[in-house]
Amino acid sequence: MIRKGIFVAVLVLSLFTVSFVQAAVLTKVSKNLYETNQVTECEEGGSAETTADSSITSVTECEQQMPESDQASDAEELEELRRQLEILVDEVEKLRSGEDDTGLTEDEARAIGLAPSAAATYGRERGASIAGYGEMLYENYTNGTPTKFDFLRAILYTGYRFNDKFLFNSEIEVEHAKEIYVEFAYLDYLAHKNFGIRGGMLLAPMGLVNEFHEPTVFLGAERPVTEQRIIPSTWRENGGGIYGSFDKVSYRAYVINGFNGSKFSSKGVRGGRQKGGKAKANHMAFTGRVDVTPTPGVFVGVSLYTGGSGQGDIVVDDKDLAVRTTIFDLHGQVQVRGFDLRGLYAKANIDDAAGLNEALGLSDSSGVAESMEGAYIQIGYDVLSQTGNNDVAFTPYVRLERVDTQARMPAGFSRSLSTKNHFTTIGVELKPIPNIGASRMNFVLGVCLLFTCVEISAQQWLVTRAEALADVFSGAVVETERVFLTPSQIERAESLSGEEIPSALLVRYVAKRDDRVVGRAYIDTHVVRTKRESLLISLSAEGLVKRIDVTAFLEPRDYMAPEFWLGQYDGKALDDELNLQRLIRPIAGATLTAIATNDAARRVLAIDSVLESDAR
Repeated sequence: MIRKGIFVAVLVLSLFTVSFVQAAVLTKVSKNLYETNQVTECEEGGSAETTADSSITSVTECEQQMPESDQASDAEELEELRRQLEILVDEVEKLRSGEDDTGLTEDEARAIGLAPSAAATYGRERGASIAGYGEMLYENYTNGTPTKFDFLRAILYTGYRFNDKFLFNSEIEVEHAKEIYVEFAYLDYLAHKNFGIRGGMLLAPMGLVNEFHEPTVFLGAERPVTEQRIIPSTWRENGGGIYGSFDKVSYRAYVINGFNGSKFSSKGVRGGRQKGGKAKANHMAFTGRVDVTPTPGVFVGVSLYTGGSGQGDIVVDDKDLAVRTTIFDLHGQVQVRGFDLRGLYAKANIDDAAGLNEALGLSDSSGVAESMEGAYIQIGYDVLSQTGNNDVAFTPYVRLERVDTQARMPAGFSRSLSTKNHFTTIGVELKPIPNIGASRMNFVLGVCLLFTCVEISAQQWLVTRAEALADVFSGAVVETERVFLTPSQIERAESLSGEEIPSALLVRYVAKRDDRVVGRAYIDTHVVRTKRESLLISLSAEGLVKRIDVTAFLEPRDYMAPEFWLGQYDGKALDDELNLQRLIRPIAGATLTAIATNDAARRVLAIDSVLESDAR
């Protein structure tokens, strides 16, 4: 708290400094104007009056006549000052809101190639982080296969943030309660907000599951078969590369050691993973992906892997075969308003497949194919998503999948019918809270208990500003405005709301469709009991409450206002009835939260009314 207080003080001092410098620049411009011949000529031809208004008019007229190079230089200097001022305003507003204390959103974590819990280190300013997840699977088969009950995975994420540029991140996995593996371990250098360098044991950036394999992130007790046999999740190798994002596009590109092709089989390339342990590296490979996120919760993308798999072990007629392996996939996902829709198509091509089979002594239908492919589409819907309960999720889902690991065989080889399969998976997933879930699927009658743990400070149950704005003003262009209220505006807003306006600085968002304003939104930050809460209060174009979202809540979570209670404000205007015990029911056990929320709603409605009145 002391460190943040000092930082806020420095920012405020910087604001005054910028304002002073800006005033000094304007004074310099005026002085230079009067020292030029253009100013002299302008004064001689003008009025002899020396009033303030005439002086300002004279300066303005002369400014229009000053050399274009001087005007451009001063304009650039002023523009740079405005840019710096906007940065300072944003930083002050973030510190004040408390949203800076939250971890990465799921979309932000995905942009750097990590599932939410795996990204815990990135949410810290400095120091160590610990997170993890576990997965237990009960399988009862109908074909006579013995019933299995397996503690499938126990995961520990550990990381360390050295400074704002360097961090270490790792995942240690215990499989089947006895086998220990390193899933990834790497160093990141965050060179720029849009660009980073990464090296170590890396997850191949392929498909929908390999990087994002936490069990609460995807539906199902088991991973899709396509992302086991064509994209062999969890697939990690040693290497390095770059990653980053800009605007709505994220990317990753790595050079890693290639597969060990001598372990390929008719069932796919899964056996060829080297997993970072004494990996053969005669042949390296390139892998990368590009994703586009047009709106929060929605993304589409493409992934590619290509590289040799021979590793010096596949020799036929004294010729060292590279066995180039190329895998590409197209993928997409939509998670909005309770719906979870995802789809993927993946194809693998293997050069020198005939020579590989000869070197491995494989024949007929047991051979490795030249081409393999798989695809699936899955849809689920959280039937509790619109009930106002932010925690419990109950999601029935269905997945349709086709996998063929012998889609095209080399000449002289036949295919096995057992390698071409269709899968229909019907199941239901129950999450009592976002980090714990149980899933049941019909094709193996399997039940899976899933859980993840993250740092308490992550606040991952909260919606972000970007997510809320995109949802409330769907399809609209949202512009950010920084507003400095005048003393008169503050006085009028306080009179209308009956509440104190704590700051003259505020950030508001204006949503437009076809250049027509369809709504506005404001952030109101206040103390509930002893800690801060930030609300994004969205209004219609007419100035009525459209929705209220909690974007930061630093009090114990039990005191946070539930979504259904906040829904009471929808469509409400500022009047005497907008108060507790009138139009608004109180919250049992959270009276201070209810009071703080009602005060915030009245403040925002009053401020909006004043600003819109002045704009007319």
